[in-house]
Amino acid sequence: MLPRTLLRFAFLSAICHQITYTLVEGSVFEDARRRAAELNPRVGELVRCHLCLGTWVGVTLAAAYQPQLLGEVRPQRPSLPRRALDLLGDAFLLALGGRVWNEGLGLLRNEVQAKRNAVEATEEPTEPRNVFEPGRSAYPGISVR
Repeated sequence: MLPRTLLRFAFLSAICHQITYTLVEGSVFEDARRRAAELNPRVGELVRCHLCLGTWVGVTLAAAYQPQLLGEVRPQRPSLPRRALDLLGDAFLLALGGRVWNEGLGLLRNEVQAKRNAVEATEEPTEPRNVFEPGRSAYPGISVR
């Protein structure tokens, strides 16, 4: 049962990350974020903060999927307060998992950018060559004389 729970957690937290990342940084939602900030500065902060929005995405995913990451397997149904606490615990776990995905992928993006910058720094700038130099064919096997 534990491997299935861990797999469910990994997938739901990855979904939480992707939804949060898309809403916070996606160019598709830039106008919506700008309008939200114009309506209320606090809402503007919410839609620009990975941690803040990720928590609400985690709550939504926990309510929709009810993964019961913290719930015990019992034959009888837990009480309503216990289910509410389990839901909140699942929500915060998913938000935390989404944050871990966000930080991990952010570190990878930074590594890729650093390597890309290092490669660009070592490359020598080349001057564009004139394709139509006299006595030189522009394409192999084609003469421009």
